Amino acid sequence: MSDEAIKELSIMLTELKLSTERMASKLEQTCDSIERLERSIHRIDNAVSSQERRVIILEQRVPENLLQDLALMKDSQEVQKKIMWGIITAVLATWARTVLGLLP
Repeated sequence: MSDEAIKELSIMLTELKLSTERMASKLEQTCDSIERLERSIHRIDNAVSSQERRVIILEQRVPENLLQDLALMKDSQEVQKKIMWGIITAVLATWARTVLGLLP
């Protein structure tokens, strides 16, 4: 092999070594990130479990008739809303008739 080929091979080996080191560094960073992510997921899982327990306790403390009362109130609101729309429509129709009756 000629000196030039040996130099070129040496440069290529050096570049390969640098690339390998960069890849190893990136792989290590990725592993660290995955470990941090796993810890975060574990903390989130603990928090969610805690919240689920709290919700279950709250649901057990809510009186049964309260949910029925809320459903009745919602139905009542819907009826009242329909009545209000009817009244508004009647008022607008009466007003429009009056305005049209005043026109020559």
